[in-house]
Amino acid sequence: MVARTLAALLALSALAGCDEVTPRDHVQLTVHNAGFETVVLQLRIDRDERGDINQDYEVPLQSDFSQTFDDVLRLKLRVFRKSDSFKIFDDFWDPDDIDRVKGDIAVTVTP
Repeated sequence: MVARTLAALLALSALAGCDEVTPRDHVQLTVHNAGFETVVLQLRIDRDERGDINQDYEVPLQSDFSQTFDDVLRLKLRVFRKSDSFKIFDDFWDPDDIDRVKGDIAVTVTP
């Protein structure tokens, strides 16, 4: 009886640990503006230990934005054309997605 209870408790504790998401470090985000207009990046990063990031960046025509982030649980990126705020890109990456691209997220936009 005690062995069954102990086995059930161990199984439950193992299942509880399955939902835990491990943040990713050294996540490189590069956005290349291949167009002839300035774009605005709306970057939202959910982080585990550190404060979340909610920042906008302007990327001039034919330029790059590149930055490395640590403690990333989810990275969300929207890109808007500056002239009329038209959304040209909208996506997000969770830890599994970040692993698939080996921590190197590269986006090219052409506004």
